[in-house]
Amino acid sequence: MELEEIMKAFAAETGIEGVTADADGAYHFDIDGIGVMFATSGDGVRLGMFAVIGDPPREGREVVYRALLEAMSPGVTGDGLKFSILRGTDRVVLHRTDPLATTDYPVFKARLENLVNVAEDWCRNIADFPALYEKVQGAAQAAKEAAREFGQSGFLQV
Repeated sequence: MELEEIMKAFAAETGIEGVTADADGAYHFDIDGIGVMFATSGDGVRLGMFAVIGDPPREGREVVYRALLEAMSPGVTGDGLKFSILRGTDRVVLHRTDPLATTDYPVFKARLENLVNVAEDWCRNIADFPALYEKVQGAAQAAKEAAREFGQSGFLQV
């Protein structure tokens, strides 16, 4: 099936009018507040689905990156989903590529639903992360201070 046919079926089911590709042949949508793009590989053999997750916070970024890498473990985010960072930016993108020849509309729809569901979860995770990180950092600092006070009280600290 061709991407244009899949997009026509998508437009018909969702009621979106004027579904057209951009100059590069990609289709862009906002689905539940998530920026999503569909495009074929240069040779037209593979279909790519991309969802913008967002920019990780500056503070504690390595924790976010580790969580993203761990989420790519088999069976965690869903079959075939991967995270990457757009070149030249800090923007995290969730994506997958599949053979276009074996992707009919029902398969496309199921994969899209999975992509959007996982993307929504990660958008929330990244948006909520700064407050969580601050709380964890505060708890770690309190633990260090308590340990220091404990050590000063004459007990052996290991």
